Amino acid sequence: MDFAAAKGGTVRGPPELPLDAMKPNVRLLVPALLASYLSCAAARATAIEWAGPAGGLWNVASNWSPPQVPGTGDSASIPAGHSSVSIDTNVSLSGLSVGGGATLEISAGGLLTLAGDTQLYGSLTNRGTVSWQDGDIYVFNEPTLGWSGQLNNAAGALFDIACDRTLANNQGSPQFHNAGTLRKSAGTDGTDLNVFLDSTGTVEVQNGPLNLNAGGNLGGTFQAAAGAALYLVSGAFNMLDTPFFQGPGAVGSHGNVVLTGALGGVFGTYGGSLDPGSLLTVAAGATLNVANAITLYGSLTNAGNLNITSDMYLYGPLTNSGTLTWQSGELHVSENPEYDWAGEVTNQANGTFDVRCDQAMTNDAGAPRFHNAGLLRKTLGTGSTEIQLGFDNTGTLQAQAGTVQCSGEVAQHSGTTLSGGTWALTNGAIVDFTLGDTISVNQAYVTLDGAACGFDKLTAGLADNRGSLTLSLSLIHI
Repeated sequence: MDFAAAKGGTVRGPPELPLDAMKPNVRLLVPALLASYLSCAAARATAIEWAGPAGGLWNVASNWSPPQVPGTGDSASIPAGHSSVSIDTNVSLSGLSVGGGATLEISAGGLLTLAGDTQLYGSLTNRGTVSWQDGDIYVFNEPTLGWSGQLNNAAGALFDIACDRTLANNQGSPQFHNAGTLRKSAGTDGTDLNVFLDSTGTVEVQNGPLNLNAGGNLGGTFQAAAGAALYLVSGAFNMLDTPFFQGPGAVGSHGNVVLTGALGGVFGTYGGSLDPGSLLTVAAGATLNVANAITLYGSLTNAGNLNITSDMYLYGPLTNSGTLTWQSGELHVSENPEYDWAGEVTNQANGTFDVRCDQAMTNDAGAPRFHNAGLLRKTLGTGSTEIQLGFDNTGTLQAQAGTVQCSGEVAQHSGTTLSGGTWALTNGAIVDFTLGDTISVNQAYVTLDGAACGFDKLTAGLADNRGSLTLSLSLIHI
């Protein structure tokens, strides 16, 4: 096409040079281009395929095609079959593929550095050290297709994550079996483990978050350094033999997960939910911190220490046989069999339920109840803590500060009779029953110790005391 004519104008290019004038440039340009080509060719990664026998050593050139040992910048491939390849030296690769049925093993003392994408249709077993520097790891496990991808980190081995990349589940149900140390040592944006983690060893995060996104069997130890985080984000996690969780960084759930079994150490909730099927126990001596709002659809039992500093939405039962400290946030409880909502709160006979806030335990749906067979006490807060649930006190309600307001039905208050339970008021605290008549018959254990204590339904009209009524000071008004 005549572009000048088409545009109605004139197109001017560079002035033509005589051929002789161009020759010196040509003579200079050709060697430069050739040198650049050779340099690029030398830097280009070489794809090298395993051709040796089962049980062969990596560091033998004749085991490879072409016959050279894969090293830095190379991409190595072990074809499908039952080949077993062993690394007993230091190897660095820009790419790796292990075929279905094949096995790559890093011996004790060996080091495999992964600096590019890795595809595992077969298994990678580490008895030495794996350093994951870059690239994603894709794992394929589908027996019907001959894919057997998985990772095994043996006892005494180190699998070190020094990048913010993804361990991806590309097919089937691959697993990462960790009996050694799984460590995230570098990277601030986060590493995603999208395969099932079966860990009986140590998982430690030194930098950035490590996200467990596909559930797991969790045993051994889990730790995050200051400023780092280890999050259980999605999937079902089964606690094996009371795994030990510890900071000082954030360690806990951060998504919609199913948690079963007993946890040890210090664990936190950082938002999300404990989904249906969750049967979580906080072991004696362990601590669960509700640091961000959490929704409970399963059940939660505390035999250790449960610290609540944010809202909890209870569609399943919360049971305490240890020490529960309610510092802030509201407890929203819902009960409706039609939707499988079974929210309730139970403080067992050996449990201490310590209220340190002026918040509410709300009835959001149905007729949920608060069963207190242990010690329920309010120790802080000058305002009111409201219990909107039906309240059953066969243990002790101890009001040491502010007001405890029972705005739902109280099982021990029927008509004009207080039929049971222990009710102890000190330091000017108040217990207020919103519903029901004035109490004229006492069959419970009541102590009013201190000026200005008030039991609003218990007045001077008390005519029949068949229980215990102790008044420690004449300034108390009843």
